Amino acid sequence: MTSNNLSTKWSVRIVPLPAALSYIRLAQELRLPISRVYIPKNFNHSARYAWINDFTSEEDANEFVRQWSGALIQGQKIKCIASSSKSEQIDSFCSSQESLASGSGPAKESKAQRTDFNTLTTASSSFQHPQKSSKLLSVNN
Repeated sequence: MTSNNLSTKWSVRIVPLPAALSYIRLAQELRLPISRVYIPKNFNHSARYAWINDFTSEEDANEFVRQWSGALIQGQKIKCIASSSKSEQIDSFCSSQESLASGSGPAKESKAQRTDFNTLTTASSSFQHPQKSSKLLSVNN
């Protein structure tokens, strides 16, 4: 019925993630709004992973994969995998993350406000970009 009305959005899965890495820190490192990053709780002790949501096209998702696959996060080499998903599924991921962040029910704030949030900070980075492997992408404290 309504599946014909759903637009396909793209997400990128990042694996593995260090145990101590939060979704806020990951968003800062990737220079993305925190509303786009989701790290599911790990109940079965498998490798931690993250979803980067809201890519508008397959090309955008694949460009992100090309840019970040092979980067080092706290000494671990990451792999990025693009996948399509329905916008309803992505919205439910974002709502879950917002609920966890606020400690209460689903956030009702404007998505535009969250998207405009500038996550770029001067904190030291533990990322090493694969295309710039001789350089650390950070300012050391």
